[in-house]
Amino acid sequence: LYIYDGISNAEPFCDYGQSLIISHTAIYNDGLYFATQQSGLWCYKNDTLIKIFNHSGIYPNGLIVYNDELFFNAEINCGNELWKYNSETDIFSCYDIDPDSTLVYDPFNNEYFYTQNSSEPSDFCVYNDTLFFTAYKNNNLSQRQIWYYSGCHEPLIAQHISENKFEFSNLKEFNNSLFFTCNDSIQGKELWIYDGVNAPCLTSDICI
Repeated sequence: LYIYDGISNAEPFCDYGQSLIISHTAIYNDGLYFATQQSGLWCYKNDTLIKIFNHSGIYPNGLIVYNDELFFNAEINCGNELWKYNSETDIFSCYDIDPDSTLVYDPFNNEYFYTQNSSEPSDFCVYNDTLFFTAYKNNNLSQRQIWYYSGCHEPLIAQHISENKFEFSNLKEFNNSLFFTCNDSIQGKELWIYDGVNAPCLTSDICI
């Protein structure tokens, strides 16, 4: 990871002596937070590099700030689920959207075992003071839906948006509206718009 002050040449300030996969950055409480595939979540603040948590193989994704907390997904004990971090209290919290397990058959060892389901939240976007994202439910990998979190309750499926639609992705706020792609089984996967009041509508059938 390099730092550039706009004048001098860019210089490394985080060098492990090996190649690291560093991505998913976010500015939070005057610090630069970033994730590494090899060693978890870090923060660069006041010219100091801080290790927030260090779990080998745990790779936080989709860092986004909402309600003065840092949200991301990560696979820690409960499958790949939604996490949040509060830098003031130094507390991590997990929202286990899909807490169930699935019975899986291993043909090589001729045995059954349970695996922890994962909702795999992604496509984070803050719109109308609400955190929207997509996630699976009940281990149904073909039914990625839009969820929302307002800070007043557990994350919920946005039924008013998700009804009769699936394969949601690419959430983006623009001109006071929420844009996203989804499939309604009629036009196929297209670009939709939600104004926060009325039911979502198709922007245009781009691929006719």
